[in-house]
Amino acid sequence: RLFCFPYAGAGSHVYRRWQSQLGSLGIEVCPVDFPGRLARLRERPIDSLDELVGKLHRVLLPLLTEPYVLFGYSMGALIAYELAHLAQYKGRHGFSPPQSSPLLSKDHEAGMKPDGSLPATTLSEHHTHHLVQEIQGRQQASPPQP
Repeated sequence: RLFCFPYAGAGSHVYRRWQSQLGSLGIEVCPVDFPGRLARLRERPIDSLDELVGKLHRVLLPLLTEPYVLFGYSMGALIAYELAHLAQYKGRHGFSPPQSSPLLSKDHEAGMKPDGSLPATTLSEHHTHHLVQEIQGRQQASPPQP
């Protein structure tokens, strides 16, 4: 699963083409709409990053039963980074599934990973493509979950 977080002011529609293009490769694209945007326009917008990330973690947790990747563009990259960080923290405390989640971000510095390696934002397009292929291969090699 590829969870996609849009840039500020946008919604899931920016990833509409990805669903058909990547879907044909066996990647389930899951664009995220934030409260107050598009189909969720009647909901109160969330103006706190911590509140939004906490809510996203609670809502997405049941969907993280198979390998997944978080992708964000600009502000969405920041949200994806904070969500990955929270999931990793909670995973160490028994609240999150054991799957690791690579983070891909575009046009926002995601920061250094805890092990000191470079974040995906510093990878060239060529290396990012290979990372996506590796993730896809890992999904195909994974045994079915009960």
